[in-house]
Amino acid sequence: MRNKAKVNRAVLAIWIGMILIYHAALHFLEMKQLEYRNWVNSLYIVLFWLVPLLLIGSNLWWKLYNTPEKKRGSSIIFASYCVVGILIFLSANFVYMVVDNTSETKLSDGNYRVQFSTGFLEPNEYYYAEPVNVFSRRRFQWTVEKYADSLSKTYNAKFQYIGDDDAGNPQFTSSEYADTTVTVYGVEYIGVDALVDDLIYMVTSSRLKQEWDNFFTHGEGCVLWGCDSERIWRKPVYAVVVYRDKVEETAEDLAAFIKSECETAVRADGEPLYANMNGSIFLLYKEHEDSDYIKIGNSDYIDSKNIPYGKKTHYWVHDANVNVEDILSALEFGFR
Repeated sequence: MRNKAKVNRAVLAIWIGMILIYHAALHFLEMKQLEYRNWVNSLYIVLFWLVPLLLIGSNLWWKLYNTPEKKRGSSIIFASYCVVGILIFLSANFVYMVVDNTSETKLSDGNYRVQFSTGFLEPNEYYYAEPVNVFSRRRFQWTVEKYADSLSKTYNAKFQYIGDDDAGNPQFTSSEYADTTVTVYGVEYIGVDALVDDLIYMVTSSRLKQEWDNFFTHGEGCVLWGCDSERIWRKPVYAVVVYRDKVEETAEDLAAFIKSECETAVRADGEPLYANMNGSIFLLYKEHEDSDYIKIGNSDYIDSKNIPYGKKTHYWVHDANVNVEDILSALEFGFR
């Protein structure tokens, strides 16, 4: 019994120490304008309730099964405590999730997008934070310097701000992606990327223009096409025009181009061009060369598709093992 009492005191001391250390460190972080990572808060709440419940449970078990006057129905009493303890633990964690309704998403640039709600029926809001260490993060506001840093980390290159375009969107260049001006159109709350930029479209467009005569020999069209969408891009890019009577030939040409790009295309520094990004070939459709572009249903918007290729991140992203049949299927879909 004496050893049991020592264990109880030691566990209580550790539990109280954990609480004091957590709140002392929280105060220190707030002074430094930092905050805990989500996993730290979650772990603290779990241990805050789990440790005393386990301590009480172990003492109850000891009392019921290790005393001479073992009571009838001890198993029922202990099982009842376990059920009550689990309900208390789950309820406490549920209340915590409701009160501290935040979630943390790590972005491709290493920063965090933190989602939170200000009320039960209120829409979610977001803020962004940069990692400081494994335990803490620091909130930040997006600036052109942060944009440049995010692009640099995402694409493993050094981007520099060169000014805004006519619409006020910041633009950047990088020596690794020569002759390509990247425009950032803002910050998005979905996916794994924070910035809405047009690097992959600008690079793909440039590569199509450079390699057109080497790969596209069956009468496909190549036109500058602009799509006014904040979620895609605003500057015109080169798009491949697919004609119904040349679908098979175009599929062969596209497959040959993608295969060559994935195997041989490099950045200005010699690194594989698609090591840190995917290409995206946009397609427009015509019944024949003299007809109008096929539109989406009865709308005035021109129908378009894109073929992503480069680093294999999804089953629908093509790499050097590109299959002509897969490309053909994508092209035929545009005429359905």
